[in-house]
Amino acid sequence: MQECCNNSSNTIPKFSKCPVSYNKCSLVPNSCVRFHLKNPNAIDFKDLNYYFCSDHECKVVYFSEEGEVIGKPEIKTCIGVKEKNNKKRILCYCFSISYQDYEEDSKVKEYVVNKTKSKQCNCILLNPSSKCCLRDFPMPKSEINE
Repeated sequence: MQECCNNSSNTIPKFSKCPVSYNKCSLVPNSCVRFHLKNPNAIDFKDLNYYFCSDHECKVVYFSEEGEVIGKPEIKTCIGVKEKNNKKRILCYCFSISYQDYEEDSKVKEYVVNKTKSKQCNCILLNPSSKCCLRDFPMPKSEINE
């Protein structure tokens, strides 16, 4: 009787390997994938789980556990980690802060930190990786030289 109530078979893996780059990728909510698609009605999400590939060389943005691949052409959002031009690269999706914005005014990170602390962000939906962006900000040059 205990076997029928055991949820261990329903455990969703938090990581999976990208079918193209073979890198370890993180699980993202389907709502996040849907939000970033140009045409969210084109995909039948069923009960599939999707993962985000952060490899900047890989053309895959999301992939399902069954190997369905969603590439950059199908995404409406500029995927910062996949951009070759650092100036255009988005650092914070919640507050539309680019790498260039940060270079011009390093205090923008403090702004994002404060907004995040006061729970005014929505990283789980707005960031294509569904993760907080704070770890993506570069270390200030003053800290590198110390």
